[in-house]
Amino acid sequence: MTVEEPADLTQQIAQLNYAIVKWLNINLKAYGVTATNYFYVMKINEHPGVVQNQLNEIIKVNPSTVTRAINHLIDDGFIVKTVDPDDHRATQLSLSPMGEQRAVEITAVLDKLNGYLLDNAGQSLPPYDQIINLRHALTGID
Repeated sequence: MTVEEPADLTQQIAQLNYAIVKWLNINLKAYGVTATNYFYVMKINEHPGVVQNQLNEIIKVNPSTVTRAINHLIDDGFIVKTVDPDDHRATQLSLSPMGEQRAVEITAVLDKLNGYLLDNAGQSLPPYDQIINLRHALTGID
């Protein structure tokens, strides 16, 4: 018996998101991050010394959510916070040496996932079918 795919694009995208988050959580666990906080490490790696207000603008997430995630990553040793020498009211965020190493490892995980998704999207298919292909393909990636 074959289960028919729902025709709702929003539902397909939500299911694809769920599959990606699940895969990321499994594959990032060894590095001490999750699908919801790895990108803070990656953005700070791309913008070392970024002021937290600037990070809020880059990430485009509720500032209190960013603060909680940053504090958690500081406690876990990924991020160091220093006073901005130009504005003593502001703090700059950088990766610790451990955070820098984890960023390299996280990049390898993301490269694997992105390559797999691009290889399995079915580039010649309509976008809706590509989303379904990607969702199904994620069950086959290690």
